[in-house]
Amino acid sequence: MIDLLRDRRRLILADVATGLVVALLAVFPPLEVNAAGILTALLAFVAIGCRNVSPLASLALVWLLAIAQLVLSERPGFADLALLLVLYACARRGTRWELGAAAVSAIAGGVMASSYLTQTGTRYAQMAYGSTEGQIAASVAPVVVLASAWLLGFAVRALRSQRIEAGRRVEAETEMVKALDSAEFERLRATMARDVHDVVGHSLAVIIAQADSTEFIHDEARLRQVSATIAATARRSLLEVRQVLNGDPAAGIDDETIDLDALIEQVRESGVAIERVVRGEPRLHDAGLRLAIRRVAQEMLTNAIRHGDAREPVAFRETWRAQDVVIEVENRVGLTRNPGSGSGVRGMRARVEGMGGMLEAEAVDGVYTARARIPAPASASASALAPGSALESAPAAATVTRSPASPASSAGAVPHG
Repeated sequence: MIDLLRDRRRLILADVATGLVVALLAVFPPLEVNAAGILTALLAFVAIGCRNVSPLASLALVWLLAIAQLVLSERPGFADLALLLVLYACARRGTRWELGAAAVSAIAGGVMASSYLTQTGTRYAQMAYGSTEGQIAASVAPVVVLASAWLLGFAVRALRSQRIEAGRRVEAETEMVKALDSAEFERLRATMARDVHDVVGHSLAVIIAQADSTEFIHDEARLRQVSATIAATARRSLLEVRQVLNGDPAAGIDDETIDLDALIEQVRESGVAIERVVRGEPRLHDAGLRLAIRRVAQEMLTNAIRHGDAREPVAFRETWRAQDVVIEVENRVGLTRNPGSGSGVRGMRARVEGMGGMLEAEAVDGVYTARARIPAPASASASALAPGSALESAPAAATVTRSPASPASSAGAVPHG
């Protein structure tokens, strides 16, 4: 703001100085040019001094200057430089209305000047009434001179507008890039937070379930096995968290059933009974999709362990179709119900919907069911429907695997979250 005021003051001072010089030249011309009267010089000085402050007022003043010259029968001189300077300023800095008024003034003033010079100037009259070329030149010369000043100002105005527009465009593009970078950062942060939540939450749920089961185990060998399982779960969790923080969460996932076999066995080793049903043939190769399925299944099983009735088995169903994969976990809700945060379900829904899928989670008659449908990539769908493939040649087979009932443990539970 201070710089703007400083520039404006500098511009006004420059105009005042220019007006003073023109007024002095008009009154005391250094060449063989007719001297202007005090009124004409004063009008030229004021018009030039305010041309950038109030272009419309300066335009009115130069019209008064021209009328004064006509009334006082003054010959053109240095005072008429005010006409050119004011037309230039109006075209460069004036509003659209002032721009149009200046254009009309340039044409009308040129016509008036041509007529005035023809009537009062001997040499100009000789040219005007001479040859055809001279008549044309005498008629258009004043218009061309005044219009040239206006056109020069308009050209500078257009170039300035282009520079401003280019600057605004660059600024808008910069802001857009910043917004996109910020959105991408927030997306990555949310994805990382969901991954860490899923990994740590699942591992802690498994470790807690295994640790609780040691209260009812009296066999030393079995205790060592549970301790080893707890240590292995913790190490795997640490490895997965490192992979997430390093930006490579898909690393280390096995190709066999996108690591769901290992995930199910890990939960079973904690003492949770799982009834698994697999329909169709897993044939996905996209690492991101495999990881998403694994994380969703991980969070569903975590909720079942934390909030389900440990005395009842957990149903884990997979349906592999050409166009999508459906993962469903069903468990009976525990006897003790305390409100959960719900962040787990929100994270699953955000992950699934981000891939174009759908998540349903509800409790009916004491049974909680979470169902996720995740679309498969087009390449995987085409592979699944290829001639001779299992999904194309025969109906999907169902594989059922059960685990033994879990050892006695606490039955407390809270709503899924």
